[in-house]
Amino acid sequence: MQLPVCLLKIADLALALGVESYNTLPGCWEHQMDEHWFIKINGHKEAIDGIGPSWMIVWFNGWPAGNVHPVLGGVIAKSKSVNEDTFIAALDAAILAAGGS
Repeated sequence: MQLPVCLLKIADLALALGVESYNTLPGCWEHQMDEHWFIKINGHKEAIDGIGPSWMIVWFNGWPAGNVHPVLGGVIAKSKSVNEDTFIAALDAAILAAGGS
């Protein structure tokens, strides 16, 4: 099984921000990556805030833009400005801004 690239990048971002484990947090991990992108990850075995176990939900400008699961896969919107490539580019920028590489 190959993890989606964005999940690997999310892990890099979380580590750069000092988050070591999603499942030990009291709820979902939330992060505003930049002025457009927001992510919320449920690392628990039960649904929290309407997000199923192990799912990551992605928003762009306050609108749902995708969901990703490490086993089931997922989808990011496919418009000109909101798509997997622009999401990954935003992740790369957020990782650098957080001091990661």
